[in-house]
Formats: sequence, structure tokens, C-alpha cells
Amino acid sequence: MVTHINTRRIPNIGIVFIILILYNYIEVVGLRITRYGRNRKRRAAKKIVIALFLFIVPLAAVAASMLFMSIYNSGSDKEALREGLFSNSVVAFKYNYEMGGNTLYRLELNSSENLSEAEAYIKSIKNKKLNGFILKEGGYKVIYGVFTNLDEAGKVRDSIAKKAEGSIYETKLPSFSLKYNESDSTFIQLVRAADKLIWEVAEVKSLLSKEIVLESKSDTASVLEEIEYRESKLEQYLGYAQKIDVAKEHKAFRDSFVLLLEEVLAEKLDNEKDYYNIQIGLMNQIEAYRRFIGRLLA
Repeated sequence: MVTHINTRRIPNIGIVFIILILYNYIEVVGLRITRYGRNRKRRAAKKIVIALFLFIVPLAAVAASMLFMSIYNSGSDKEALREGLFSNSVVAFKYNYEMGGNTLYRLELNSSENLSEAEAYIKSIKNKKLNGFILKEGGYKVIYGVFTNLDEAGKVRDSIAKKAEGSIYETKLPSFSLKYNESDSTFIQLVRAADKLIWEVAEVKSLLSKEIVLESKSDTASVLEEIEYRESKLEQYLGYAQKIDVAKEHKAFRDSFVLLLEEVLAEKLDNEKDYYNIQIGLMNQIEAYRRFIGRLLA
């Protein structure tokens, strides 16, 4: 999402006020001149008043407008510098791009206080031809899968319900606002395209996980091709990101983004395309993204 910030407006009310004061002053001067030159100089005085009104007043209004604009914009720039910068930057940014904030759905089978209990639970479900992943989070949780879509998570849960009971928990990644100017638009377009592809890969892997569990008759080969195509595009974007020149304010971000792409591509699909292999890759990609946002927020 791209939004404009730091919109500047000239305080028109102040300009009108100044014009009224100038007009009143000129009118008084004109009256004095007409009284003074009531006889011979009356016509000349009127010409002077008309000239003052037609030329000097507009010039004064323009000068006042420029003065107010300078003062107001100076204050706006200071406000932008306070609100719209990285800590070491001296340039106000005009746009921002929101990253992260994605919602995920975790299918949890068991929660234990110690590791040995979690391992024992996994051993028990293996006898039912199931498996799980141990997540250390407020204890030890046995996870069956992570999904980008609630409906997919629900169908997988229902499919394995006879073998193991599961609960779905919604989690949300933290978000980060990347601020930039038009001069950085090429770099930001690259970031936006790669960011979109990362989550498209995650969504397709989530879908493929469901299809495998449900033993769907849909064409999984075409789904695999979609994943492989997007991952090949990510490899191209990684090459671009490694070479692109960026403003000094974005060099740290660029390096962190390159690391994210490298970690995501380290989990690209290999020859083992079963459910657990796909889920391991998906979870590791999500954790790489979580670390990436964490580095930006640190």
C-alpha cells in the first residue's frame, strides 16, 4: 500500500488578511491625497490610487504569499524530518510501503511442558501414519502444518480428525513501513515484486499441502510448476537486488532483503515433494520472513 505523506498547504487565510490590511492602508492614503490635492491634483491623486491598487497590491500579495509559504514549509520539513526518517537519515521521505502483517493459520495437535512429552506424542501419531513438527513457544507444541488460508487449514484438520485432534490458531506476522522517495522507485518496485512472489509461493505451498493430505485428484503437477516458476523468478530478483544501487539510507535494508531472498530460496522445492517436505520448506520460509521483519524493527 502506497500513501502520500507531508502534504503542504499555503495558509490562504493569512494572505487574505494581509491583502485586506494593505487595501485599507492604500484607501486611507488615497483619501489623504485626494483631500490634499482637491483642486488641481485630484485627477493625479486618483491615478496614483488606481496604480497602487492595480500593481502594488498584487505584488505585495505575491510577496506575502511567498513569505508565508517559506515559513510554513520550513515548519513542515521539520515535522517530516521528525516523523518520516530512518534514525541516521537527513532526507524526508514522501511515500511508504507496508511489508509483513500477513495472517497465518497453524494446525496444532498437542502442547506439552517438556520436550520428551512432545517427542512421545509424535512417536504415537507416527503409528497412525502422521507426523508433526515441534515448536518451542510457551512450552513445546506439536504442529501438523501452517497454512495461509483458514479454509485449507480447516479441511486438513477435518481430514486427519480420526487419527488426531487438532486446533487451529491464527497468528500474524509483525509489519514494517518502508519509507522512500521517487528516486528510489526502481528499488522499491523490485522489493514489491519479490515480496509479492514470496507470499505467492507460500500460498501455493499451503494449497499443495492440503491437496496432498486430501489425496485430491487435481493436477498437482501444475501446482508444482507454479511453485518452481515463482522460485525461478525469485532467483532473478535476488540477482537484481545484489547489484542494484540504492540510496545510502536503504543500504542496510537492501542487504537484509538480499539475505531474506537467499534464505527463502534455500527452502525451494527439491525432488522430495511429499507433505512434510513441503511444510518444512513453508515453515522455514515464514520464519525467514519473520526474522527479516525483526531485523528491520530492531
